[in-house]
Amino acid sequence: MGSTRNLICKLVNTKRKCMRFKTFVSALLGLCSVTLTAQQATISGVVRDVKTKETLPGTNVLYKETGVVTNLDGKYSLKVDAGEVKLTYQFIGFEPQTKVITVAEGEQKNLDVNLNEIAQTLSTIVVTGGKFEQKLEEVTMSMDVIRPNLATDKGSTNIQEAINQSPGVQVVDNEPQIRGGSGFNFGAGSRVMILVDDIPVLTGDAGRPKWSFLPLENLEQIEVLKGAASVLYGSAALSGVINIRTAYPGPEPQTKVNFSTGIYDRPQTDYAKPWTGINYPTFTNMNFFHSRQIGNLDVVWGGNLYADEGFVGPEPGGNVSNFERRARTNVSLRWRDKKIQGLSYGLNTNFMLSGAASSLVLLDVDSGLYSNYPGSQSINQAYTWYIDPYVSYVKENTKHSFRNRWLHSDERNNNAQSNASDWYFTEYQYSHKFTGLDMNLTAGVMTSFTTSKAQLYIANEDSSGESSGMNNAAYLQLDKKFGKLNVSTGARYERFQINDDGESRPVFRAGLNYPVAKYTFLRASWGQGYRFPTIAERYISTQLGPVRIFPNFDVRSENSWNAEFGVKQALKIGEFKGFFDVAVFRQEVEDAIEFNFGSFGNTGDPLQDLGFKSINVSKSRIQGLETSLAGKGKIGEVDIAALIGYTYMDPQNLDPEALIDSTNGTIVTYKSSSSDTSGILKYRFDYMLKGDVQATYKKFTLGVSYRMLSFMRNVDNVFLLFDELGILPTGIKNYRDERLGDPTHVFDLRLIYAATDQFKISLISNNLMNNEYMIRPLKIEKPRTWQVQLSWAF
Repeated sequence: MGSTRNLICKLVNTKRKCMRFKTFVSALLGLCSVTLTAQQATISGVVRDVKTKETLPGTNVLYKETGVVTNLDGKYSLKVDAGEVKLTYQFIGFEPQTKVITVAEGEQKNLDVNLNEIAQTLSTIVVTGGKFEQKLEEVTMSMDVIRPNLATDKGSTNIQEAINQSPGVQVVDNEPQIRGGSGFNFGAGSRVMILVDDIPVLTGDAGRPKWSFLPLENLEQIEVLKGAASVLYGSAALSGVINIRTAYPGPEPQTKVNFSTGIYDRPQTDYAKPWTGINYPTFTNMNFFHSRQIGNLDVVWGGNLYADEGFVGPEPGGNVSNFERRARTNVSLRWRDKKIQGLSYGLNTNFMLSGAASSLVLLDVDSGLYSNYPGSQSINQAYTWYIDPYVSYVKENTKHSFRNRWLHSDERNNNAQSNASDWYFTEYQYSHKFTGLDMNLTAGVMTSFTTSKAQLYIANEDSSGESSGMNNAAYLQLDKKFGKLNVSTGARYERFQINDDGESRPVFRAGLNYPVAKYTFLRASWGQGYRFPTIAERYISTQLGPVRIFPNFDVRSENSWNAEFGVKQALKIGEFKGFFDVAVFRQEVEDAIEFNFGSFGNTGDPLQDLGFKSINVSKSRIQGLETSLAGKGKIGEVDIAALIGYTYMDPQNLDPEALIDSTNGTIVTYKSSSSDTSGILKYRFDYMLKGDVQATYKKFTLGVSYRMLSFMRNVDNVFLLFDELGILPTGIKNYRDERLGDPTHVFDLRLIYAATDQFKISLISNNLMNNEYMIRPLKIEKPRTWQVQLSWAF
């Protein structure tokens, strides 16, 4: 400004005139500054939950046509015109609040606000649907939320047991299925993306989850998104997403400890049990969790110890029963920067050492029901960990996040099946809320890189067992409200590469949600899915007992689209509040990757050349109907929590006669390799009914879980054929014939006594009726268990 005035003075060319002009300009600029300052005031404050007193970061503070968003500490500050000011405070799940105050010119006013949680509905807030916070009823796809108490009160020893209570979801021998979107693939290539805190946690080489590695002890909620979600979450989200969200500390320190111990009861086929007398096999589980805020530092520490003697005994002549042991610890640190509001950075870690013995095939369905088939047992010791450094910056309506994960998996097996992989993931995400337009924008870029070294994958191009993979992607999603109508649309462009082979592909999605009445929400969605084969599906070469698995260098990517139409109705019975949901869905898949049996070897020995291989199925379709009820609240003097759902599925191969392989001149079609030749897809269910109801009266809680699974009509016919021919004499054909069409029923029961506000004792029985059943053929499930659990929270 001084140089500008000197230049003007030179132009005037007289000292006297210059002095007068300087005085005039200075006075004018000063007057403008005073006027502008005098016309405005500043309002600052903190927004909190009225009950818990916790701050509410991300609250919208609206003023006229603009506004700001509270930072990670719940603080806000904005300029307003002097005089009467109207501010509206909005946070998802809380009742909006409007404040009208008067401020003087230049005043700096402090205004703290406490918001009340909405009482009319469950007020469930989710993030998986759009990578930003939404009310559950406003999501454009089907979604279930599993509360942490469902997992802990049931005495679950890993997250898989809790997920199996979700309607339409079933884990088949560690492989998650959502609405029949996938079958059984020997542990390779999940069609359901598994996340921990929005970051994938599938292994880089096989794309499979390790359920025991996921942090059950530090659980905020599990969000199950159903339908193609590849736009936001990439390749594995063909059928949906399971997002395990962990908890951050509140203003008060919190500590939880759970200890449980139990036994496996005698099975129905008592003479088949691998133990004698009263030497029942035992299992023991202990986990702990502590969280606290230390100034601007958030600290979370948790851990788990587990030992299970197993209920399946050794093979004939062997001495090792199936077992599992693990030790796991996790630490999360988050620093909220003191100087830069909205900036936080931190580190999440999880480490596990585990050992286990498991088998693919049982000895037989009679006296060998609880014994291993010779050569089918695998004993391993595993080291698994991830390290997640991240940075997040929130300013007003904008959020930047930079997240990373290094996932290491090292499994050392006794049968030439050792495998180790490192998976490196980096993602930058930008999100912005356009307050005036009522629109959310989410965009991001990600890259991941995998290195794998494995005896299990020694069939790669140079027979070294060393492979690498890379995945790069960019995505964009817009969520816009037009009055009551919520419209969501997005796109993703993705490139995959394994060793020297790669390809690129775009995918798209769109969804609508409209409240036709105050508590009735219609939704419709359509989305594409895409999955590139994993290292395991291409290069696996191994044998487990009589079962050989062959590589397939030519396996192609699978593509799908998924559509659904649904209605979600909020309901209230007394003080019980919840949602009733109905959805019809359809998924079509081209080149679905499934393990099929055939003559794939080249030894010249007919038996040695038989085995399984990843094969592309030309076209398949899964369609059906799902209904569910989720809610909680009081009915009379009793607190009720419920999650109930029924799913009907029609999974069909649309071209079962299509040739899928002709190695060694043997013609293999899907139909020829199936036990059911009607065209139904293998390893799927026709229907399932899931339910969990818990009732609390004063200090006592009674909980009941129920799972009904239809008979699995179609499996690989080789198991039945080899049984008949005496090559693999397990008795499985007669076993299935006797149970043809019969569904499986499983009941769990729990009784909990709250001795104090801090201490509970529970008696838990899973598979209460002691049903003997298989979900996947030749793998027997657990007999009845009895368990005592002690829980402290302080």
